[in-house]
Amino acid sequence: MPDNQSLYEGNGHKFMDFSLMTSGIKEYMKAEERFIIERIAGSESVLDIGCGAGRYLQLLAPHVQKIVGIDYAEQMVAMAESVVADLPNVSVINCSAEEITTHVNGTFEVALLAWNTIGNIQQKSHSLVFQNLAQMVGKHIFISSYRLGKEVLEERLKYYKNVGMKIEKIIGDHVIFEGDHIGAAYPRNYFRTLISEAGFQPFIHEISSCGLIVEGRKLET
Repeated sequence: MPDNQSLYEGNGHKFMDFSLMTSGIKEYMKAEERFIIERIAGSESVLDIGCGAGRYLQLLAPHVQKIVGIDYAEQMVAMAESVVADLPNVSVINCSAEEITTHVNGTFEVALLAWNTIGNIQQKSHSLVFQNLAQMVGKHIFISSYRLGKEVLEERLKYYKNVGMKIEKIIGDHVIFEGDHIGAAYPRNYFRTLISEAGFQPFIHEISSCGLIVEGRKLET
């Protein structure tokens, strides 16, 4: 399957249109925002993976010393750069999550993968992404994900329809869009294994009927 760059180049701006969100998605977004700001506020440095149009770059900038956002879609990076242009502690880099060690310098206290970013990265690349994060992140990783289940999937499908995404097929909780792009949700044990293998202790936080956040705390070495 190809990377999701072209998917978000075309419809990326619509994903953050609050009027297109279902009630369940709105609840998830609001709960995620409260959780993320509360947990990350006061951090010295943050890496926002899949920063999109810069939502968390803006929200977190007043609460952290430095934040760097990365996104593979050029349209999203351009939008993010525009909204953070006057924020001196924010920078945006156009690169994929698999390439962060090549394009992003330094280490970070916290890494954030918000609003199902993990579900838009090809599963075969997850291990590499978290191997990279193990080298770059000193304290915490926060992964926000859709929950598994029929009701959540139905909520997602309504939302995708509102945004204008064309769905080719559905395999379990993996939605395959036109062009073989994906929007996936994964079991809790999958996240626990992924986090643990990268050297972090996993904790699962149920934040809404549609979403959860997996927290990884760096283990002492």
